[in-house]
Amino acid sequence: MEAESWLKQIEKVFQALRCPDEEKVLFATFMLQGEAADLWEMEKGKLGPGDAPFIWEEFKKIFHEKYFSQGIRFQKYREFDRLEQGDMTVAQYAAKFEEMSRYAPTLISEDSDRARKFKNGLRGRIQQQVAAFELSSYKDVVNKALVIEKGLDNAHAAREKNMKKKF
Repeated sequence: MEAESWLKQIEKVFQALRCPDEEKVLFATFMLQGEAADLWEMEKGKLGPGDAPFIWEEFKKIFHEKYFSQGIRFQKYREFDRLEQGDMTVAQYAAKFEEMSRYAPTLISEDSDRARKFKNGLRGRIQQQVAAFELSSYKDVVNKALVIEKGLDNAHAAREKNMKKKF
């Protein structure tokens, strides 16, 4: 997914340079080459004289529609929809969740939806303990899951240490 990589890189540059949103499209399109540059010229040509210039979110939408086929987008959507913690740590799961969430914005349009989706993908014991807190903020769910995981890991390590002492 070369196009996705390019978009991630350009967004990292924007973040590092603290590029204002109103200039992102100008700078990004300056970097386009070949077919991508031609596509952008066609898109720009669709604007009427009184139309507002493209904003960054519109640019990304057009970019994704062009470089990620419907099939790929659907595959990524389903991959995110089915995402679960599995053998990952909570931190790894959160990173994967963040990475994949861009493919299914309709599933997590509200922060509470995002929190619920993340919580429901956690491993059993962690999920049960997080659920007891009835958190609706994604950030709070992630933080609580991290704390719970650490507690479970510490308890497991203590049990193993005690078992070794007995033998």
